[in-house]
Amino acid sequence: MGLTKEQALQRVRFGYKAFVEASQAAPASVTAQGAYIAARCKDGRRKPSTTGDALLADKPTINGLVHTACVMHQRRAVSLPDSEVTASKMESIIQQDFNIAQKLAGLSPQQLRHIYEDLYRIHGGGTGEFDIAREVRRLHGINVRS
Repeated sequence: MGLTKEQALQRVRFGYKAFVEASQAAPASVTAQGAYIAARCKDGRRKPSTTGDALLADKPTINGLVHTACVMHQRRAVSLPDSEVTASKMESIIQQDFNIAQKLAGLSPQQLRHIYEDLYRIHGGGTGEFDIAREVRRLHGINVRS
């Protein structure tokens, strides 16, 4: 039995909201963003993989996320021309975040919070992303980089 149109739309909205919140909570860290998304999916009793697939299948929403990313980068005074944020790049980031969320879905809400709050605060995003991923592997035996 398939989803109704309304159920499918709710799944996309949930994925959109989780992705945007994760991006705001932990910029430049797919591991911390994945942990945030896993926590949101756990709260909403949803599978990260199914939620991510629904979001990726909705092209108008992807295009909206591209626009939102450009606006957010401009507000943060990050030099990022519109041409650098494409639907293809956005899809790749979403896929990475939700794949990592699926890998982390078995962790408790407290363990997930530790990743997206504490480890992110200690190591930050960008170059610190590798330190966050290394700590996740050390603490939980999960390789988010594979």
